[in-house]
Amino acid sequence: MVTIAQAQRGITTFIDREIVPKLSIMEKLVVGGSMGVVTAKLPLLLQGIPIIATLGVYDPQNGEIDIETLYNAVKPYIGADPIPVTVPVLGMTIKLTDREIDSLYRYIMEA
Repeated sequence: MVTIAQAQRGITTFIDREIVPKLSIMEKLVVGGSMGVVTAKLPLLLQGIPIIATLGVYDPQNGEIDIETLYNAVKPYIGADPIPVTVPVLGMTIKLTDREIDSLYRYIMEA
């Protein structure tokens, strides 16, 4: 389990180091400028995703996310082909490979 604050720091680091450098100038402005708001709203976003509540991987009372369960559930199904992920609020789609999933997990765990 990780705290919401730890997840927010890890996601921010991941975005800054792995996503933003690959974007165009306009995308950098949009993503860089809005990711602080998105990560600040992470608890609300998690509560709004039905599968998260169904799986019980987010505990809003304690502000914790079962990141290990999420990572272990997703990791075997991520291959070399990029998976499109739509970023909530922004409506922007980014493509993640197994390398990015590993990096995101590591950034969250180290935060």
